[in-house]
Amino acid sequence: MIQNWEGELVVFALDHQLHGLPIKQVDRVYRIFEIRPAASDAPALLGVADIQGWIVPVFNTRYLLGLPGRDFELSDQVIQVKTQSGPAALWVDGGTHIWKPAPDARAEAGELPGNPLPKSTVAVLRYSVGLVFVHDLEILLNALVELPKAGLSVGGIGNR
Repeated sequence: MIQNWEGELVVFALDHQLHGLPIKQVDRVYRIFEIRPAASDAPALLGVADIQGWIVPVFNTRYLLGLPGRDFELSDQVIQVKTQSGPAALWVDGGTHIWKPAPDARAEAGELPGNPLPKSTVAVLRYSVGLVFVHDLEILLNALVELPKAGLSVGGIGNR
């Protein structure tokens, strides 16, 4: 569903596309760090990381959005997000910044790319260098039905 979007966004790059999450769903952004593999059949799960005492699942955002995979690069970043189940993290290409879209930034349907948008896309906004696909984090991560079968859940475990 494409709708008007209000509020600040955390914008990040994946290949040559810009994507955004509502800032209220983001806790922090980090440079890429060591991600330990986790035994799981969930292809979107890269592994887990120790983030300030929390063991947090780290997800392949490219996989979640149906984009081709690639190897890690030093310029990559990890976005720690707040989910209803607790903390999680998303691996992104980098270029992360905060943006407050203008009220008239909503793109018209004729401007959208020909490929179907992921279900998590709640808005498409005009930006100075192209379009920003805004995603709802809970919808994006709800695609991870494999995780409970693997004994993992979205949300970290820790001492907080």
